[in-house]
Amino acid sequence: MNMKNIGSFPHKIYSYHTKDMYGNVSLNKLLPLILDSAGSHAEILDISKELLLEKGYTWVLSRINLVLNKLVSDVDIIYVDTWIQKVRSAFSIRLFEVHDDNGQILARGVSYWSIIDTKTRSIAPIRKVIGDNDKTNSKEIPCKTPQKLIFEKGELVGQVIAQYSDLDYNKHVNSNRYVEWGINTLSPKFLARHQLCQLELNYNHEVYWNNEIKIYKTDTATHSDIELYNASQEQTACMMRLHFEPRDQRDK
Repeated sequence: MNMKNIGSFPHKIYSYHTKDMYGNVSLNKLLPLILDSAGSHAEILDISKELLLEKGYTWVLSRINLVLNKLVSDVDIIYVDTWIQKVRSAFSIRLFEVHDDNGQILARGVSYWSIIDTKTRSIAPIRKVIGDNDKTNSKEIPCKTPQKLIFEKGELVGQVIAQYSDLDYNKHVNSNRYVEWGINTLSPKFLARHQLCQLELNYNHEVYWNNEIKIYKTDTATHSDIELYNASQEQTACMMRLHFEPRDQRDK
């Protein structure tokens, strides 16, 4: 197997902050580990956020499709393999595979990343910023690319105000906080019977400190469609689709 430009990063699983109330590493707990691995891999490739910031640019995640193949519960360490599969003019395609010590695949994901100008917040041509040196690996995985999510506005189920602890180094709400806001619309009673098995996510616009976010949701038998609407800026901040299965089916 060609491992050129593929990074593999171990993560210790701690029951007190990486597992949910049912003892599993859920999607919102797994996502930060995956994004941290992407950052570590970017450092190895000399395209880290720190180096980009020196030039006046930064990476932003625009879309991700993350599929959980197996409940992550009885492992102490997981490994996140990640690589850039393709580089387009406006975005790069980064893939992920999460596995245990035995090589069993626990999750897979495909994500789109862009580079933006930190002053104008506009998208920059990636090759112009990172250069033409090959940093990719063409390895494929059985996971669909993230699609543009389009659905009708659902029922207003909650609202939040973005606070200081929600912000990241880009001075906007960090990527995982959106997911937590969405998952928090599901009750513990519902999650006692269902397990989240897939996350589709589109980041549309940045959210800043003190912005008011209204949360709209539509439920179906297999998924919940959630829109995070930034009432302060009068625009949609994020669209997500949370897929779930009955726990007894997922545990088989």
